[in-house]
Amino acid sequence: MLPKMYLRTNNIDMDIEDDLTEDAPVITQDIAEVVHEEKTKKRQPTQYNLFVKETMALLATTRPDLVGKERFKYAVFLWNEKKKQT
Repeated sequence: MLPKMYLRTNNIDMDIEDDLTEDAPVITQDIAEVVHEEKTKKRQPTQYNLFVKETMALLATTRPDLVGKERFKYAVFLWNEKKKQT
């Protein structure tokens, strides 16, 4: 027996168990996996991402007095200064 499935439309639950065939759950799962892969596909880091990552690591060793938010603010400040120079 197929698992009980519901279709939510305009806040009304309609039981669609009787309309499903044996293949429907497999097809639905395959489509869900493809959609999930597309949503979770990682993009390449930008120059900003790489700069902040490197700067945060550098600041952690050279400026231990800066913590979390302060370190990030300083890294962003340095990024903006670098952008102004180019």
